[in-house]
Amino acid sequence: RMGTSHDDDDDVDDCVDVSHAKTLARLSDESLPTFDTPKQEDDYGWDRSWQWQTCAEFGFYQTCEDASSCLFRAPALSPPPLSLASFVDVCVAVFGANASAVAAAPGITNERYGGWRPGSTRVLFASGSIDPWRALSLTPDRSVNEEWLPTMMVEGASHHAWTHPARAGDQKSVVDAREAIAARVDAWLREGPMDEEEEGEEDAARGARGARGDVRFVRDVS
Repeated sequence: RMGTSHDDDDDVDDCVDVSHAKTLARLSDESLPTFDTPKQEDDYGWDRSWQWQTCAEFGFYQTCEDASSCLFRAPALSPPPLSLASFVDVCVAVFGANASAVAAAPGITNERYGGWRPGSTRVLFASGSIDPWRALSLTPDRSVNEEWLPTMMVEGASHHAWTHPARAGDQKSVVDAREAIAARVDAWLREGPMDEEEEGEEDAARGARGARGDVRFVRDVS
């Protein structure tokens, strides 16, 4: 169990259970909350959906296998605790996936949605400059079409900081980002439906995506 610290709360019982076995058990829970048996706040219902996406769609596992000073690399441990295999093992245990399907999933997803040239319009790609996830987003230095797929880099911001409830101490770049995003959405709504020329441009963009594909996992229950 790992202790956590809050502003004015040093309750020794306020801990996070880091048991791998319990995590797998909770991720494997397929039950849904009901009015009689609501889920608790610390249940993994949301995490199960996210885990499924990583296994079946895009992977993007943050590993520490390289010879680096990564905090969680733990070179004395074999195998390393955050190896690629350790993440794939979760896919196998929870969803009955196999390594080859997990490895193929990102390529299928990129083919379906266009990769670095997504076949979509009126999508704003906002990224934080200190967010590692920006590596998977269109950014000002990796832009396709600023008219149809505008990008924004929020300086000094972490992972989607602008989507959190506003606070008095929010940094200016985050405040400005919220205002810019709202202004962009308002402008698109005022424009209304796209005209035929615009729809043609969108169809052309969609045509570049290629054939669609899907990843399906079948659990062996024999």
